[in-house]
Amino acid sequence: MNKIIETDDYFLEAGENASHFLVTTAMTEKHYANWFLYSLSSWRVYARRYGLGILCFKRDLIDRSSPAYKNGSWQKMLAPMIAHNLVPNISRVCLIDSDIVVGPFAANIFEHAPEGFYSVVSLINNLPFPEALVLRRIAFFRNKYYSNSYPLDSFLLGDPFDEFRDLGLEPPENYFCAGVVVLDISMAGQMRDWYFSVESSKDFDAWEQTHLNYWIQNSKHYWLPYEFQAIWKYEMAWKYPFLYSLGESIQSSELAGKCIRASLWNSHFLHFAGSWHESLGWKQSVINLPELDDNVDNLSSFLSAEVTGAKKGKITPECM
Repeated sequence: MNKIIETDDYFLEAGENASHFLVTTAMTEKHYANWFLYSLSSWRVYARRYGLGILCFKRDLIDRSSPAYKNGSWQKMLAPMIAHNLVPNISRVCLIDSDIVVGPFAANIFEHAPEGFYSVVSLINNLPFPEALVLRRIAFFRNKYYSNSYPLDSFLLGDPFDEFRDLGLEPPENYFCAGVVVLDISMAGQMRDWYFSVESSKDFDAWEQTHLNYWIQNSKHYWLPYEFQAIWKYEMAWKYPFLYSLGESIQSSELAGKCIRASLWNSHFLHFAGSWHESLGWKQSVINLPELDDNVDNLSSFLSAEVTGAKKGKITPECM
């Protein structure tokens, strides 16, 4: 039986022997409420299946008056060490953004992420579609359906490695989204030290991803497959462009819900990153639908069952 602890500072749910945790930050009432409503149910199914714990920090992990204060995106780098203080037997952490929904067939990420490495998901390599084309589709459809003021040529289509050059950092060979990072708890001190190594400033405060890419790719790291952080805005632009016509109503559209469920069936983690209307698809409680739960066990059983492929003659709808 899992124990649930909720305080003003954090939400924790775990079995007595849980040592691997999903850890996230949702540091405003709105962010926490959204995580609780739209992500937690899928995380619970996943955590209970594999004996994982869940920890969500609800408030700043460093005092706002501190000279070292940076926003919540940066503060997640402090989360593993603080998680260790709360749960002494924790051994591994998956730092995961709060706007990620876990698919019903999701594999245990800790079994795919080797110990001793930072494990991350590339935004460039191993995508199921060409990166340059999917980004152009996003720009085109946003301009056509959301606002004709949306630029067809912007930073969205720029070289992400320019950010490294602007900060005086040597560009790495790859680039990941920091929405999913798996690490051993023994690495928590290093991640905390990285946080404090960068002075707070307007230039750095909004965006930790460039620095984190630099640090992790200069450490022992491992590339997880795209399915461990499928990006919904990519999925939508490539597979479901007709959803752009919904605009903000994507969050209440039955059709959009079916498309999101389809992506969840083929993804471990589905990330609704971003501030444009695509990301409002997160606010569909698609994981809770009864037919999804019913089909998961049935399909899982069938996929592992033996079959003979025996000939049964021509099969048509009329014979059924």
